[in-house]
Amino acid sequence: MTTTWERLVSALLTAAAVVVAAAVVRREFFPLPPQGPVLRPSSPMYHEDWRDIIRNGIHTGDSNAVVNLIEFADFECPACKFYHESVVPRIRSKFGPKVSIVHVHFPLQGHKFAMSAAIAAECAFLQGRFEQFADAVYSQQDSIGLKSWGQFALAAGVDTTALVRCVTNPPLMPRIETGLALASKMQLHATPTIFINGWRFPTPPPADEVIRVVEAILSDHDPFPGRRSADEVRGG
Repeated sequence: MTTTWERLVSALLTAAAVVVAAAVVRREFFPLPPQGPVLRPSSPMYHEDWRDIIRNGIHTGDSNAVVNLIEFADFECPACKFYHESVVPRIRSKFGPKVSIVHVHFPLQGHKFAMSAAIAAECAFLQGRFEQFADAVYSQQDSIGLKSWGQFALAAGVDTTALVRCVTNPPLMPRIETGLALASKMQLHATPTIFINGWRFPTPPPADEVIRVVEAILSDHDPFPGRRSADEVRGG
């Protein structure tokens, strides 16, 4: 009887662990919206003021590129890590300097180290090593909070002494506050949120869809015909 009871308890505990793990994954990749009405487009929608966004982002690639893939991102976000390591490399490999990846800071409140990661990334930017630092943080994302930012900096080829000094006493970093303000204005609630030359996607588009959209733009075709007004088409 004791053995049977122990097996039953073990099975129940295992089932509970699976439910908890599923809830954690659901929360990380598909965050629940806050209470109240939220703008959640069911299909890509066009923002004609998208160039104001890229002025407040960090380009990794040619800032004069024809196509700009804008990513509102959080370094502690698992979905951002996936996008950074799986989708972005394919786009860079296929299009090279024709596409610039633009990082816009959107550290989520639910992530304990997201804001300090954004600050550390800005400190790396001051040394011209933002892209390398971002690569290091995403590749070791499970060590955020366990390793110091100086250790991430070392892996990224950043001057660790200067970065630690910067993180400890950071200068004004308007890009972070602007990123948060833009996200609030556009009612963004999850990362990564992706824009391509003004087209905002309701969920992160897979690489094949990004390639289709980029190829359409490079060929002077509207990637989503009929979804913009005449004024938007002329202004875009």
